[in-house]
Amino acid sequence: MESLVHDAIVIGAGVMGSWAALQLARRNAKVLLLEQFPMPHMQGSSTGETRGLELASSNEEEMPMMLHSRRLWEELQDSTGETLLKWLTPAEFKEELPKVVYPDVTGAISDGSGALWLTPAEFKEELPKVVYPDVTGAISDGSGALLVAAKCLRVIHREFTLLGGTLLDDTAVVEIIPEYSSENCAAVRVRQTSSSGESESVLKANKILVCCGAWSAELVKPFGLDIPITKELAIEGHFQLKDTKSELSRCGIMDFRTNPKPSFHGWCHPPFALPNKVKWLADYLHCVGPILKSPSVLIGLPSGTGFKLCPSLGSILAAMALGKLSQEIESINIKEDTLKAYYPDRFVVLSKEE
Repeated sequence: MESLVHDAIVIGAGVMGSWAALQLARRNAKVLLLEQFPMPHMQGSSTGETRGLELASSNEEEMPMMLHSRRLWEELQDSTGETLLKWLTPAEFKEELPKVVYPDVTGAISDGSGALWLTPAEFKEELPKVVYPDVTGAISDGSGALLVAAKCLRVIHREFTLLGGTLLDDTAVVEIIPEYSSENCAAVRVRQTSSSGESESVLKANKILVCCGAWSAELVKPFGLDIPITKELAIEGHFQLKDTKSELSRCGIMDFRTNPKPSFHGWCHPPFALPNKVKWLADYLHCVGPILKSPSVLIGLPSGTGFKLCPSLGSILAAMALGKLSQEIESINIKEDTLKAYYPDRFVVLSKEE
């Protein structure tokens, strides 16, 4: 494999890297997807059995990508025959859609989300069992569904390999080489673990896509980038809320309506932080795009909304790698200036000489 020059090497087989790799393979690219941990694992932010998938957002510019991502999830489900989204039956659709409520939010509701503003009084009526201090308003989103997250990744990986892609786990990237020797390509130096021990090798490609979440920051430091990633607690689950005096009921609650009742709830965005848990970008803007000084290297690092946006962001990153960005953003109906705000350039650390 060391002698091969792939069209792209994608580092990180979480939801961002997996979608980017799948979209590259769909465009007939020769792709190598690398994962540092043995799969499956619980080490990254793409692990777990379920995610809430809804369209409510206070960011108007993200809505085309959220709608695009929803379409891509639905198309993957339809094309594979696998159940990836858990909806209610058509007869229940109108009144009993799973509903997600976001307490204490600001900003405009994006068109296409089907979301409604709730006053503090309406919020109390909507979720009478939830104690959330100082609510100034809320968003009620009727577009929600449950995404079977772990199964989604397995299906993406299967489709990727069926298209000729190669997935290597237990393969940690220790160095990115933007210009490799005289072969006019980029490369990564990897450390692989097998039954016979550890070994190092160099793998080559025209483009390197860095999509390994919190581990991305260390890999791109040699390129003069300092990506601030903070650590926050972000637990998601689904449970029946019984004890309204518990700490759980004082947190932001996602309310998934089921039929027949009772409602089930998910814990999200608690108003306190604990160290060494899930990691997020500190400025809450995605970091997606090419590295200015090394255009053979691209970064795909979403901030906090991976399963809702990564299908679209992965498709955009794949288009960037293949030089087909203009066609992609036209099909999604997203502004190029929106994407430029995500480019890694904002994390460049200038030297004293500069």
